[in-house]
Amino acid sequence: MSSKSIFFILVAILTLSSCNEINTTDNEEAFENWIGAKSGSDVEVLQAKYWQSAHWTKEYIVYLKIKPSDEWWSQFVAQNGLMLDTTQWFVPSDKPDWFTPPNTSKVYGFNEDYNNSRYFQDSLSGVWYIYEIQL
Repeated sequence: MSSKSIFFILVAILTLSSCNEINTTDNEEAFENWIGAKSGSDVEVLQAKYWQSAHWTKEYIVYLKIKPSDEWWSQFVAQNGLMLDTTQWFVPSDKPDWFTPPNTSKVYGFNEDYNNSRYFQDSLSGVWYIYEIQL
């Protein structure tokens, strides 16, 4: 097989394999699409909404309401370099009705001006509200 044939086959595979948009409100499916694994016993997924573009760059928006174990959340914060965030957050117009972090939530985010992702901790209930965007 010639190198031209191999090139065109690879282009066709890449093009055809990235043509499926994902749009789900199924809690487990949304969580798994977001993190790449099932939730397991250390995270209870209470509500979820996940959208992923058909583009091969994996553009996505996720809204989650979860109740993770303290250990799971600590590892997540450390692995992602989250920090307490006091900047103004612009609430997206497409947020689901259930996505209502309490005003008393601690807010975490990234030290980046362009990233509007936020992670809200309701310390009274142990529930986390996650809004993450990658476009």
